[in-house]
Amino acid sequence: SCVTSDSTTKSFPARGTHQQVMCSTFEDFVSALKSKITLWILAIICICASVVMIAFTFSKPFFGPQLGGDCWRITDSDYCTKDLALYYSPWRALIKRQGCPDEVEFSCPFPESNTILRAVSLCLIFIMGVNTIVLSCYKQEATIRKAIGPVMFLLSACMFAAFCVDANRVRIGNTLCNDGFKVTLRTESGNQDFRIAPVGEGITESVTCSPGPFVGLLFGNLGLSFTCFVLFLSAILQGGTQDFVNIWLRLRSCLKTRMGVVTVAAINISLAILGIVISNTFPIGRQQNVDDSSDCGGRIPDCETYEFWIPYQFDVKLKFNGFDRNCSFSCPFPTTNFTFRMVILSLSLFSSLVVLVLGILNMFEITIVKIAGWWQVALAGAAFGAMCIDSDSLRVGTEICFNNFELSGTKFYDWSGAEEDFTCKPEVFGVMVATDLFVCFFLWAHFIGLTTYHDADVFLSKPSDEEKKNKEIRNVVSSSAVVQAQVVSPTPAVGHQKTDSVLPLGWEARSDDVTGDTFYVNTMTGEQSWEPPL
Repeated sequence: SCVTSDSTTKSFPARGTHQQVMCSTFEDFVSALKSKITLWILAIICICASVVMIAFTFSKPFFGPQLGGDCWRITDSDYCTKDLALYYSPWRALIKRQGCPDEVEFSCPFPESNTILRAVSLCLIFIMGVNTIVLSCYKQEATIRKAIGPVMFLLSACMFAAFCVDANRVRIGNTLCNDGFKVTLRTESGNQDFRIAPVGEGITESVTCSPGPFVGLLFGNLGLSFTCFVLFLSAILQGGTQDFVNIWLRLRSCLKTRMGVVTVAAINISLAILGIVISNTFPIGRQQNVDDSSDCGGRIPDCETYEFWIPYQFDVKLKFNGFDRNCSFSCPFPTTNFTFRMVILSLSLFSSLVVLVLGILNMFEITIVKIAGWWQVALAGAAFGAMCIDSDSLRVGTEICFNNFELSGTKFYDWSGAEEDFTCKPEVFGVMVATDLFVCFFLWAHFIGLTTYHDADVFLSKPSDEEKKNKEIRNVVSSSAVVQAQVVSPTPAVGHQKTDSVLPLGWEARSDDVTGDTFYVNTMTGEQSWEPPL
């Protein structure tokens, strides 16, 4: 730990110059965040950015009806707002039509659910930014630290979630656009391709998909999320760092030891293996009942053709040749969700296994430990993104299922033999979402433990020689003062030292291997002293 209080800095000689430079850099960063000017700058950036992004959110092509050129328009003016289009929006395409001199631009905006999440988060960021400046003017540092800080952390997470969900929807819309807006339907006569966007007639050239404006909004989400997080750090440091340091020390006290790091590594390994197994099991990772020879007739086409409205699982009673069949059908998470999640879990398994082996063999090296810590926090962010994307996909699949797969008057499954409505079962996919969340949490805990890790026997062996000289000087000055005051101080029975039995919690007495002198180490905070702690 570099900072142990508002004005106290500890550096450990065994860590060398590199560690001292790291501590100095950390101190400079904390000092900059504590500045009221920094707080104001961050708050103003959040206010201005939220206003700009709100304006973009409610403007074309991000909101409202689709765009169309003067030469050719989609005849259905409500096309983009119908339930069918909502599940593969947004998209933007330039189309060349016979009789039109230029390419005609068509687009559908973000779904309403994405817009609501983003707009609410942006409005709250604007409000909290204004409140930060007002409270700072009235010198209400305690309120900023205890109220504004935690709220900005939550808003940072919300904007990152909006980035992940919006990015997934842009990917789906652009993929479908590049495929010519075609999906496969299951009918009595077999699988048939169906165009779900009215852009087919009169096209003389291929559709040119152009998602550029939507991608720009994604970067806005990500940048504002980062700014809110930095504002959170600045807010909790207002009025001094002692409260923050105390909370930080309690949080990391059980994570920074070798036992803590190894334990969290074992938990991460278990969660990674669990996530990999769940991802490849039915119905989360495998499709059910696509074989025409099955009793239920294999009535579902390839689930990949429905990537923009899966996953789902449902039961339905069907009648074949006078016999009832209780059938269960499902489609798993989209392939992109599966691949993204498997990469994260595999990397988490590998990195946590390396940390576990090094910890068991007591072969930790401080540089490797720090690198591993930052690697784990990157994976934690990716796991949070996977949770957001999986949650959004699950929401879409559940809505489609409860709507009996009927969109814009078109039934996307032929259930002529069905006697009962569908019984949707989305809860099983919720297990995967919960697993994503747990993986994210423990990867973050591992980051805290690894980046603050130290081995007490190596890095806290004894205070520096400079501190020892300062102690001798203080003893001389103290002795001189005692003589001048002609005050006789009682001598403790055990050589001017407190025994272990009366040391405060967390402190240990140790002996210098060279001089034999006793010094004291706080194993919880890293503080060390030649003087007995009070």
